[in-house]
Formats: sequence, structure tokens, C-alpha cells
Amino acid sequence: MGTADEHTPETGRRERRAEAMVTAAGELFLERGFDAVSLTQIVRRSGGSLSTLYDLFGSKIGLLGAVVDAERFDGIGRLRVILSKDGAPADILFEAACHLMDLMGDPRFVGLIRLVMSEALTSPEFAARVYAGNNAPMMNEFIALFRRWNAEGRTHVPDPELSAHIFNSIFFQAPQLRAVFSDAEAPGQCDKQRTMRHVVAMFLAAAGTARPD
Repeated sequence: MGTADEHTPETGRRERRAEAMVTAAGELFLERGFDAVSLTQIVRRSGGSLSTLYDLFGSKIGLLGAVVDAERFDGIGRLRVILSKDGAPADILFEAACHLMDLMGDPRFVGLIRLVMSEALTSPEFAARVYAGNNAPMMNEFIALFRRWNAEGRTHVPDPELSAHIFNSIFFQAPQLRAVFSDAEAPGQCDKQRTMRHVVAMFLAAAGTARPD
């Protein structure tokens, strides 16, 4: 006898339809802008029906949230791999910083940030959802990292939560603003790596690379 949560052909079809709608919506939002895209245009590209779209996502802003959620998995997954390594703290933080900076160099990622910032101004609920589903998990990865390093005696970070916010503000929020506003004077790859090495060294010097005796 099957169970209530068994994966049936019908649920498989719904999942594929939802994925197709999210893909189509992401493409159209980035091509034309959120306001310029209708749900009918999305359904025309993805297949399915408007009733299915409303059933799956509730609204156009709900669909944008699903687009953002779909994009976050690769970024967060890669970050977890980096932060789980056993190398020197400076090397791990440098690699994490490179990853965050590379995200900000991805035109698709930057385009989504612009969409999110625009819609977040008029929908506090949407803004809270995006933060809870994307920014908060990334921040939690760094908080857990600093706590683990403290427990292992590799660093002495007095406030892991505050330190995680500071680190991310350096390597994610500032480059994010630069990318969103299309800063033509953004540094090249060599300059970025030199800057990241320098700031990681300053961050660890301030946080403490070892527990005091």
C-alpha cells in the first residue's frame, strides 16, 4: 500500500511543471524586467496553465521568490564545501571571499539582485523571505565556522555572529553594491585577489588567529 508522501507520477509532473515555470520566469524577468513580464507570457514559454501557476506559487511575487530560491543552492552549496575544509583559516577565508566575489561577477546573479532590491522596497514580506532563505543561511555558515575554529583553538573570535556580519559586509555587500550600480572602475582579478588577501589578513589579525595563553 502506498503512503501519503509517496512520489507519484502526478507529483513528478507538478515538480517538472514548477521547474519549467521557474526557469521561464527567471529568463523573462532578466530579459525584460519584473514589471514588464506578465504571467501569461511566463506560461506561454513554460507550458501549463495560469491556474497551475497560481496553485504552485500563489502570485507573481511568489514566483520571483521561487526563482531566487532556485538560484541560491549552488552558491550556498559551494560555500559549505569551502568552509568545511581543514586548511589554514587564512586560506579558507580567502577561498570563501573569492567565491563571494565570483558570484558578484555573474551577470545573472547581479540581475537577480537588482530585481530583488526593486521588489523588496514595496513588499516587506518578500524582502523578509529572501533574507531568511538566502542571506541568513550564508551568514549562519560563517557563524558556525568561527565557533568551530574557536572550539578547536584555531582562532579566538570573541563574537562569531558579529564577525560573520563584518566579514560578509566586506566581501559580499560592498561588491554587491558595486555590481548593482555597474561600477566601471571595479578592480581587475589580480587587484581583487591582492585586496582579498590583505583584508583577510587584517580580519584575522583583529579576530585573533590563536587563543591567548
